[in-house]
Amino acid sequence: MYGQAKQDTPVTISKCVVQLATQYTGSNDNRQLIANGTVFFYADCTNPMPTLNKDNLGSKIEFEGNEYTVQTINELKQPFSDDLFGYKLEVL
Repeated sequence: MYGQAKQDTPVTISKCVVQLATQYTGSNDNRQLIANGTVFFYADCTNPMPTLNKDNLGSKIEFEGNEYTVQTINELKQPFSDDLFGYKLEVL
């Protein structure tokens, strides 16, 4: 239905890297929390390797019993080619 988030079936993804670290933007008293961590998916080892796009922003990721929301999705490409070798996701 229009205006409602699409709910996909949860998928367990193995062999990815999760680095939890709080990231802020701004300075002094004008700081804003932008991420609690970064998740890396690598085409050669992540199983299953997802295909992500802007529609996946806001998706939920569960790690060690905590739920995180995808804030950014960056494609990682091979140098000198347009081949995708992974994704970098910032989560909050």
